[in-house]
Amino acid sequence: MVPRFLAGLLVLSGCWGTTNARTLQAASVLAPPPAGKLYQGFFSSSPDPATDDETEHNVTAADVRQFEQAIGKKTSWVYFSDNWCESRAFPAETCRWVHSLGKVPYIRLMLRSDLDQRHAEKLFSLQNIS
Repeated sequence: MVPRFLAGLLVLSGCWGTTNARTLQAASVLAPPPAGKLYQGFFSSSPDPATDDETEHNVTAADVRQFEQAIGKKTSWVYFSDNWCESRAFPAETCRWVHSLGKVPYIRLMLRSDLDQRHAEKLFSLQNIS
């Protein structure tokens, strides 16, 4: 389990910059939690100010800090969605600020053509992806 966990961190390190000695050292320090313990994560879903649609990708560093202050604990990862109907570009800027807080980005890839979920997927169907 540990090697897979560390490999995942090294892959994610490519999200926000080059892998260097400091990145490798940080990956080797972050180990699975002790038996019977869990890492705390952060997820936020709030209306997008431009559309008033509920979204999972407009999380900010201030949201993370407010959550941590409210629960009195630090989080280890930040969850957010990446909607391909808005852009297929990798969310590098979000990964950078998540990493700058000392957290791991947890990215939910939303391979969909639009935000309406009441129809079959047009572009990113399993058949098209395969």
